[in-house]
Amino acid sequence: MDAWSIVGFLHSGLLWIATGVSLLWIFRRIEDPHAVRLLAPVLILQAIVALLEGYALGMEPFIARYSGAKYTPGAEAMHLRLTGPYWWAYGLLVAASLAPIAFLIPRARRSMLVVTGLSLACFTVIFAKQLLALAVGAPS
Repeated sequence: MDAWSIVGFLHSGLLWIATGVSLLWIFRRIEDPHAVRLLAPVLILQAIVALLEGYALGMEPFIARYSGAKYTPGAEAMHLRLTGPYWWAYGLLVAASLAPIAFLIPRARRSMLVVTGLSLACFTVIFAKQLLALAVGAPS
């Protein structure tokens, strides 16, 4: 298991926590600002992990392009991800991985509707990717 798998697990786990807690606060109608501040460190950590995930996603095509090998499996896979029939799914996954960077903005962290919407959307996309990887037997 490499370091990027750990970052991915941490990324989806923190999204799960943020989604669950924010949904609980919305359904229980908790409007206490002290309660909202309890989630702020988790959201900041989520944004930092999203930056790490974005670095990994950005380095992948860079390494595939400048590795010097023209027909390696990594370069072929990256070419298919960017130009193949499912380029939109890869773009959606990249957007969902980078969207929690918005939690670095204090106003976005304080709004439970923003936290719930963003974390639920990102968690749904990333969880669907992991389920698909399990279904086809590919590494996530």
